[in-house]
Amino acid sequence: MHQLRIIQLLGIFYMFGSALLAQQAKTPWVEFGSSIRLSATAYSISGQDYRQEPFSYFLHGTPRLTIKGFDIPISFILSSQQRSIQQPFNRIGIAPSYKWVKAYVGYNTMALSKYTFSNRQFLGGGIELNPGKFRLAALYGRLQKAIREDSTESTANSFLLQQSLPRFERHAFGGRIGIGTANSFFDIVGMKAFDIKGPNDPIDTLAVRPQENVALGINSKLKLSKFIELKMDLATSIYTRDTTSADYDISENVGFLVDLIQPKESTQILFAGEAGIAYKKPTWGLQLNYKRIDPDFKSMGVYYLQSDISQWTIAPNFSLLKKTLRIRGQIGIQRDNLYDTRLATSKRVIQSVHAQWNQSRFFQIGAYYTNFGLTQTPGLKALTDSTRTSQVNGSYGISPSFMIAGKTWQHQLYSTISLNKLSFNKSSIITIQDIKTTQVNIGYTLSPISSNRFSVGALITSLKTDASTTITTSNGFGGNGSYSDEKGLFRLGGQVQFFTNKMDENPNGHSLVLSVDATYQLQKQIQCFFLGQLIKNETPSGEGSFTEKQFTLGLQINL
Repeated sequence: MHQLRIIQLLGIFYMFGSALLAQQAKTPWVEFGSSIRLSATAYSISGQDYRQEPFSYFLHGTPRLTIKGFDIPISFILSSQQRSIQQPFNRIGIAPSYKWVKAYVGYNTMALSKYTFSNRQFLGGGIELNPGKFRLAALYGRLQKAIREDSTESTANSFLLQQSLPRFERHAFGGRIGIGTANSFFDIVGMKAFDIKGPNDPIDTLAVRPQENVALGINSKLKLSKFIELKMDLATSIYTRDTTSADYDISENVGFLVDLIQPKESTQILFAGEAGIAYKKPTWGLQLNYKRIDPDFKSMGVYYLQSDISQWTIAPNFSLLKKTLRIRGQIGIQRDNLYDTRLATSKRVIQSVHAQWNQSRFFQIGAYYTNFGLTQTPGLKALTDSTRTSQVNGSYGISPSFMIAGKTWQHQLYSTISLNKLSFNKSSIITIQDIKTTQVNIGYTLSPISSNRFSVGALITSLKTDASTTITTSNGFGGNGSYSDEKGLFRLGGQVQFFTNKMDENPNGHSLVLSVDATYQLQKQIQCFFLGQLIKNETPSGEGSFTEKQFTLGLQINL
């Protein structure tokens, strides 16, 4: 049944793509471009619980139509995923533009600033106007749908989310006004988001309360001279955790806040921002940055932000040896507990250096070093040695690459060697073991010089984790290859990897991974593809052993 559904979907999709190509040929005065991808996946696993649906499909497209300079890009997604949460996952959006006007309709993302509204997906409408040096933008839409609480819901078949948490429907509107260009500008930004209680609201619990948020900010990037650039992104967020809580009386001096949001007993006003100045020349540069985010700062227009941090960094970079050697680094310090409300303050030292030397097309080498130190000092209360901690996370790596070109064949030998070490202080009576991880990869690729139709390769890998009391190792080898026909219509690739695992020098099973991919050009702009993967894991006790298979068949149309 699943195989028949796949064939039917691909057949319909193939006819649709052919019709679009024919229509494009009949109307050459219309510029039409599109990338549409349809795939159907069959999945099975034995020995473990299912991690995804046995059958699923996914359709994603980005058609683009241009009529006499009027640009109309469209994006849509249709999927069988998330049936246990709501209807099958489907989204469509268009973003037409004409000269300095751009509109957003349906599902889209817009970016006002990093700390107010940053690429948050919404369902609604928006517009951007950039006439000359004026910068205007506005949006309104739904950020999330309501989900009712269902105590009888079974999560056994929910593969994307273990549980559908109840939530209110959430809407937002906002905009920006500014002056400048994409390289040098000054913007004032504002956004308001709020939960809506309606017929689909969740059961009223202490854990789920309707919320409201207003975020205001300034975002700018100014070219002070040919070599000096100043950046600044500042924001304040007025966040109400429960709009049903009692009103909070505010003084007349800040009474204007009531026009933006009615302060409640659960309302908090917090700040976030960063600023930096950079000096850039062709062969070297220097950048100084400062960032501060108040504890628990958040905006409904931003998916996630790390809060309660203050950070200074200075980052130099330069080129040597006729720009074949490039070096960049960073040094700074970061701390938390900005309001001294925690038991301890953690300070983190930031150090990093990255270098890349492209000596020639036959030899390149890269190297890096990072060292992040974390220490704690007393906060509200003095800490005893049993609770005070300090740690250093150091990483080192080198990755040389060699190429030897003969008359017929080209040989490439490459490797990566990395060491990561996490060390804790030894004065604490609480035992926290140091962790050291070493990884080595050595690879080889053989390919003909005359064409890129054929290549084979081999890879040896070793991973060792030393946690003082336990040492785990994983050693493996594998091979890969690819082939394409003379006309480039057919391509086949494959990979095999085998790993043996040990724990404290005792065998702990093995793993086998097989994968294959193939593409075939049905027409000039229509391509079918196949992806297959088999994972087989065996352990001595049998617990944790499983066999997992996944096969995907699809079509890709590029117009």
